[in-house]
Amino acid sequence: MKTFTYLRKNVIWKLLSLFLILLASCEDTGTTSVVVYHNPFNTTLNIMFTDAQTGNPIGYGTDKAVHIQILGSDASLVADISGVKHTSYESANGFLSLGVSKSKAPSQSDPIEFTLVCTTSDYLSTSYPVIITETSHGNITINMVAMANPPEGVVTQVNHDISVNNGLVSQTTVVTSPTIPSINTRAALTIPENAILKDASGTALQGTLTTSLVYFSNLDATSLASFPGGGLMANVNTGVENTDGMFFSAGFVAIDIQDASGRVAKTIEGTPLQLDMEISDQTFNPITNAPVQPGDTIQLWSYEPTTGQWTLEGSAAIGGTRSNLNITASLHHLSWYNWDWFISYGCQWGYGSAQIRFLSSILQNGQVSYINLEAYQQGSGALIGSRLGEYGYYMQIDTYDGTSGVSIYGGPSNVPIVMKAKDPSGFEMGSVDISDLCQGIYDINLVPQGIPPSDSVTVKVYGFCPSNPLDTIFPSLAFWYKDMATNLNWLPGFLTNGKAVIHNIILNHTYKLGASLDGQWHEYNMVVNQTNYLFGVQFTQDICNQIEQ
Repeated sequence: MKTFTYLRKNVIWKLLSLFLILLASCEDTGTTSVVVYHNPFNTTLNIMFTDAQTGNPIGYGTDKAVHIQILGSDASLVADISGVKHTSYESANGFLSLGVSKSKAPSQSDPIEFTLVCTTSDYLSTSYPVIITETSHGNITINMVAMANPPEGVVTQVNHDISVNNGLVSQTTVVTSPTIPSINTRAALTIPENAILKDASGTALQGTLTTSLVYFSNLDATSLASFPGGGLMANVNTGVENTDGMFFSAGFVAIDIQDASGRVAKTIEGTPLQLDMEISDQTFNPITNAPVQPGDTIQLWSYEPTTGQWTLEGSAAIGGTRSNLNITASLHHLSWYNWDWFISYGCQWGYGSAQIRFLSSILQNGQVSYINLEAYQQGSGALIGSRLGEYGYYMQIDTYDGTSGVSIYGGPSNVPIVMKAKDPSGFEMGSVDISDLCQGIYDINLVPQGIPPSDSVTVKVYGFCPSNPLDTIFPSLAFWYKDMATNLNWLPGFLTNGKAVIHNIILNHTYKLGASLDGQWHEYNMVVNQTNYLFGVQFTQDICNQIEQ
């Protein structure tokens, strides 16, 4: 029997459509022998881009797409799940599925590393660093902030009062953000007279300017989860080397200035701009392990949205009084800025790091739960990390007797945190205090929100060709599914060598099933009324003729 090792793009596309149509038809075709043929990627990444305020996929039901560039040392290994490689990618209905070449097997000592830089109109750009240490099917959610509708803990201010002649500012203007109610602080940007604004190519801005100032709280969980740059876990340039670690932020500001022609200010000549930011007295200093005080030293980091790069700009002392803390920076180039303490990892993923195990008196072994681990400071309760278990969200946990668990993604040593396990709806299922992310074994007792559905549905899909009826084809494809009755979050799935196990299914409910393939979204509804499906299809000879042996 022949072995098919590769399917061209349009063949995979047609197979995907057939797979979804077959699921929607719910017709059982009988039995067949299972032989694996087609699996182009051993490691895949399902990505959902969500509006940080609503939680909905960006562009769902519209033609709005997120533009994605892939940068970094292993960017050349990444392709669309269809097998097609582009210089950039587009989401479809808020989703994107990527595959990683089999030419490199990821490991803890030699991980696959790249950065996703994500942009779309009306939203702040962001980036997401990906580190893959083992062959797996990972899933991540990337939150993006809509300028007109930011999430809790984020405020925006847009100004149109500044005009320049050949880049020269004629009158000093102060752009001040609204106050964030939860922490009673705000930020202000002073654009002084005689400052000269130019874009990255050195061309001066001209005419009326649009200035956007976006201020992120350092204590609101929704704000921290939406921090551009992939949150508070980041790879940074210290001026000496690039290193991984965690930010402990005192506040983040995104600044954008552009003229009517779309030129974006990047360099500042003459008088520098001034950034003033108030700091909440609830901020916790991880260096002193105490609430922040006047005179505490803190670092200023810039973030370049087009590359996803963090760079150390310097440090300064916090001014004011204990009840009125503030800090000021002179800006000689325009970027986005984060006042924070950065602590490089004292332990790396899987190397002496803390281990998290799971217990439950409600969930039974074999019953799959999707959880995400989030780390919070013990001192302030601020979120410091939200992708600690694997390189993505939605870990599948199916053992609840404390015999198996996960290593954390990485973290600084001797930083006390609270580790919380949350389900895809954001419900906290359990937590544990951890004194050191670099050592120890910790148990989290999982208590779900009600009794979760226990049904798992197994789907098998195969196809054959008229000219070679004994040659069986088994596709491998990524997809997402959503219960239309409960309307909970989309969950990821993967058809591997013609087989998918779909967890947390409620029988007789209608499910929406969709997949992103090379910028196109394919979606079908089906009523799931049994736990095993077996579908077979005879492909047209046209499809079979395009299969490379």
